[in-house]
Amino acid sequence: MHYEKLANLTFYILAIIASFIMVLGVVSMLHIWRLGKAPTLNKNINGWRWTGALLKASILETQILEYSFLAWLAHIMIFWGFISLLLLTSFHFIMNWLMPSTSSFFAYFNSGDGNLFLAVWGDFWGLIMLAGTVIALIRRYIIRPEIISTISSDSIAIWFLFILTVSGFLCEAVRIAVYPDALDAGYSFAVGWFVPFLDNFHLTAASLKYLFWGHSILSLIFIAYIPFSKFRHIFASPLDFAFVTTGERYSKMGWIKKR
Repeated sequence: MHYEKLANLTFYILAIIASFIMVLGVVSMLHIWRLGKAPTLNKNINGWRWTGALLKASILETQILEYSFLAWLAHIMIFWGFISLLLLTSFHFIMNWLMPSTSSFFAYFNSGDGNLFLAVWGDFWGLIMLAGTVIALIRRYIIRPEIISTISSDSIAIWFLFILTVSGFLCEAVRIAVYPDALDAGYSFAVGWFVPFLDNFHLTAASLKYLFWGHSILSLIFIAYIPFSKFRHIFASPLDFAFVTTGERYSKMGWIKKR
């Protein structure tokens, strides 16, 4: 998903502010989390085992797989979809602000095969994240296992992410409708089917600009909101899992088991 001309300095300044708020929220959350743990939980922890357990829980989210495959599938798809799209945005920032436009690297990703790779990357991981949110919504509202909390903030976080993902694809479809001759237009497989419908609305570059900024503001709000929403478990759950498993207090049903 390519919006280099629209993502100007204002966007990146706002992105830095949103990221700073997220970091503050994470630090505060982890501080409170540590205060609530028993002192014995942090004793006799093997550093290498703890690091391995943390990476395993963060990358594979095996702690969720222990109690529900469907919950694990939703979490892993949302996590990797979000991380991959965040990496794509970060890559565009590097390309636009740090990479010389005269370099062969810039040319490869701006007008060469690398541009097509980025188009496929964005659509693929966007679909992965969308599928993850749909699974989470189906599980919450249709399957409704007893373990699911009915806290409204949890539902808001999932719906927020769903709307954010859909708006991202809408931006992509409008971009192709406005610029049908774009190099990567034929490679945006996730929204290509929707573009002919949008042609009936005679959309302009101004329409794309407003839609892009609406999606961008939502994205930045979500980033800042992460530590204060259901998605704070992205940070807390792997840490909890790492401490508990390396301290030999693990149980499949509750993680912590008195010895």
